Amino acid sequence: MARKDERIVTVGMTGASGAQYGLRLVECLIKADYGVYLMFTKAAQIVVGSETDCKLPGRTAEQTRFDVTILPANPGFYNRPARVEELVDFIVARVLDQFDIEHDLMKRWG
Repeated sequence: MARKDERIVTVGMTGASGAQYGLRLVECLIKADYGVYLMFTKAAQIVVGSETDCKLPGRTAEQTRFDVTILPANPGFYNRPARVEELVDFIVARVLDQFDIEHDLMKRWG
């Protein structure tokens, strides 16, 4: 298991249709006792504010660069999801798998 100070993940949100994925991912990471840095664009701030009960705070003046891994949000339909939440959980589960974080959203691949 990673040391507590190494259990930090950065999540970037750009707006559009990914807001639900990003918010669910942040929720799961916090539940798994990870530190989360959340970066977001103005578009994400607007989308999250208008489509959810959450309000993202304004940006800070300090900017930091991070090494990133791009994980495309491509939901799988072979498990025949019946609700939007199941699609969101599918994407979030794949991201958590990438970071080797335990979850109970669905069976792990492989």
